[in-house]
Amino acid sequence: MVETALVIPMVLALVFGVFEFGRMIWLTEGANYAVNKAARYAATRGRFSTSPATNEQITSIVQSIPGLETASVTATGVGGNSGTEANISVSVTYTPIVPIVPGNSVRTFTARSVVVIMGP
Repeated sequence: MVETALVIPMVLALVFGVFEFGRMIWLTEGANYAVNKAARYAATRGRFSTSPATNEQITSIVQSIPGLETASVTATGVGGNSGTEANISVSVTYTPIVPIVPGNSVRTFTARSVVVIMGP
């Protein structure tokens, strides 16, 4: 009985730690995927496209990814001339569900992509 009382807190901390670490990696990889998806969209829809990309479309693409509904999106150069650069940045805040480490566990992760707009 005493051994169980000593071991259970450590096992639960390990299980919840693995769970939180997995959530953090999932969120950062989601941000990377979203910024790459938005960059591909922006690269193929320059000023002379039939439907040039807009900042609102880029934000919509990023925030359509699960977990990134509240992500902060910054896009510059979107919908520009062929050969110019489009810069897209996504910032997402990770807040643990189970705060295992005492103190402030909130982290902000940023994913960036720079693409050259293609076109005629």
